[in-house]
Formats: sequence, structure tokens, C-alpha cells
Amino acid sequence: MSEKIPHSRFDTHGMTPKETLTAWYESIDVMFDARVNDVSGEAFQASIDAYMLGDLMLASAHVGAQSYERSNLRIGRDGVDHYLLQFYLTGGVARRDNKGEINSTQPGDLWITDLAQPLSSLAARSDAINLIIPRRLLSPSLEAPDIHSMRILSGQKPLVALLRSHLQALMEQAASMTIEDARAVISPTLGLAAAALNGCTDREETILGVENALLNTICRHVKGALPNADITAEQVAGQFGISLRKLSYLFESFGGFASWLRRQRLALVREALTDPVQRHRTIEEIAEAHCFSHKANLGRAFRALYGMTPGQVRALARERLAEAGIRDVDVRAGSEWRHWIAKM
Repeated sequence: MSEKIPHSRFDTHGMTPKETLTAWYESIDVMFDARVNDVSGEAFQASIDAYMLGDLMLASAHVGAQSYERSNLRIGRDGVDHYLLQFYLTGGVARRDNKGEINSTQPGDLWITDLAQPLSSLAARSDAINLIIPRRLLSPSLEAPDIHSMRILSGQKPLVALLRSHLQALMEQAASMTIEDARAVISPTLGLAAAALNGCTDREETILGVENALLNTICRHVKGALPNADITAEQVAGQFGISLRKLSYLFESFGGFASWLRRQRLALVREALTDPVQRHRTIEEIAEAHCFSHKANLGRAFRALYGMTPGQVRALARERLAEAGIRDVDVRAGSEWRHWIAKM
């Protein structure tokens, strides 16, 4: 008999208000620093039905109103690097800044969270379908992988509606799905997710049509060559038969080619600093391997992008590894899903 996909059920109903908040904060801490808006009486409840589809996690959630935060410190500490796609079927969520809320989802809209980027949002009491995808699985199919944090895609758009229907159907069938079934739906699910995100990209965020195809080709070429000290704008423009002005135009939405290239190098540095296999390498060695001539040069650029020094990121990664064994010992009943996320 085929093995069913892993299932986790989390539910605070029947708990005291204090137990409810404690259980919820411990669970959601895998991704966010959350703060419940109303902690009195039975105002806040949470329930999550989660299923693992191979390396993807699908979940339906009913949660009370709260705020979600994700700082650079959290990003460096937990190392979670996934996309969280959420269809709010009731309620909604809005991005926040110093002036308050900005925009808000309508029922059926798609809210995107890039867990590798800072976040500040406020959500009402909601019912939502959630899909968590590791960056390594989705970003290669995205035209602009780093522009999606806190985006709202209208549920009226055909590709978004198609993805929503697909996830709803998967959720309805999840309880009876086998491991083999899950393997069969991973590729179509990733394809639909990429199509929805790519198909709803505004011109201000990236370049469309033929220019966008050229941009993507150049990005893939450069990423495949990194780290490489010889990569220059002149070299890339010559290789693709375009002018420096054209190259600059293509990368205008990224702050220019040089800025984009530096961010790619810094991302590789961050990956190396958090990689247990590379913990024997010094920061100086990592800096030199990624074309930063001096540790101080790396430090300034790294802090400007991530809000932390390379040393802080490495120390937090080591902390996370040390804590991992302790966390695995005490798995709260119904909270398996948070451990799945940490290990995805």
C-alpha cells in the first residue's frame, strides 16, 4: 500500500488564552515575530492543516488578527529562504511602513512573502491557503526573483485564479494523496506558481518581451560564471553584442549592472557564511573568493545590503546549528509543520 503524504494538524481550540498564545508564538516563530492584536478572552484562535508535497508545504490556516515582522536579524539568525504564497479567502493582509498600512488584499488575492527579505505586515482574522516553496526550486523559473516581497496579485487575473483553484483542489485531495501523487504534482505546481508571478509583473519592476528574455539570458550567464573576477560590464555587453548603454538600460530597474552584480556576489557570500560545509573558511578567504579585495570592503557592502556584518551572520548561523539538535528533541504535538519549514 502506498504511503500517504505527511500531515500535521495544529489547533488551539480548547486551550486557555495563555496556552493559545504560547502555542501559537512558539509555532509561528519559525518564520515570523508575530504579535496578536487582541489577547483577551477567546478572541484569538489558530488552526493549521499542513501537508508535505515533497519539498513543498501546503496548508490551510484559520488565524486571528495579528502583525507579522521579519527583520534582517531574524533573516540572518534562522536562515529560512523560502517564498510564501498566500491566498486570503476571507480577511486580508496589508503591508506596513512608518505611516501605517499600504494597500490590502481582497478575498481571492495572492499575497507573496519572500522570507529572505524584511517584512512588516498586518493581517485581519483570516482563512487562507498557503504554499511554501524553497527559493532554490522557484527562483530559477522567475524572471525577477527578488522583487516579489509583499506583492499583492489580483485574484481576478487568470493565471492567479488558476493557481488558486489548483491549490484549493490539492488541499481538498491532500488527505488521500500518496508520496507518488505528491511527486507527480510538484512540477505542475511550481510551473503554475512561476507563471502567476511572471505573468503579473509590472513594467516598472522588470522589462517585458524580447528585452526581458535578453535580460534573463544575461542574468543566467553571469550567475553561472560567478565567482569570477573578470566579469565586467564591457565584457558582458561585448559577449551579447549590445552597447554599454543598452546593458545599462536593461539593468536600470536593478540599479544598474554593477549594482546587480555586486548583490549577486554578496548573496553568494551570505550563502557561504551560513553553509556548515564552509565553516572552516575565514571571512577573508570568502571575501577574496568572491572578488572583494579586502574584508573591510566586503563588510561595508554586506552591511549596506543586509543590515548586518558578515561576522554577525556567521555567528547567528552557528547559533542556529547548535540549537537545531535541541529543537528536534521536543516536538509539540501538532506543530510538525514548523519543523518541516526549518528543514526545507
